[in-house]
Amino acid sequence: MKTISDIPQNNNIQGSYDMEYVSFKGGRTHISNMEDRSLTTDDLKGVALTTYARMKIPPKMTDKALLQTAERYLSQCSDSGYPYVTYNDALVHTIVPELIHRLKEVSQHEVKAQR
Repeated sequence: MKTISDIPQNNNIQGSYDMEYVSFKGGRTHISNMEDRSLTTDDLKGVALTTYARMKIPPKMTDKALLQTAERYLSQCSDSGYPYVTYNDALVHTIVPELIHRLKEVSQHEVKAQR
């Protein structure tokens, strides 16, 4: 299974590396210089991203920020109707919602266990 780190650096587009810079906390930094799992939901509100940086930002998000972003993106997906005949539709409308639900349950159990 491919991950975000498997995305080719240049994506066959000249200069895409240069387009992975983000405006963050009053400065400009390359997405690769950001620490993994460090961006919170509040941090994301202040980040200006190009499409190229947006493709590479999920590993930089905290678990909570990633879940909230996934839910927000999912809410913007159009539903082609049931039954889902493509893997894309099944993934978006069946698998991902269940994954989000289970990950939220796991994170709630972890919070309770820490108390």
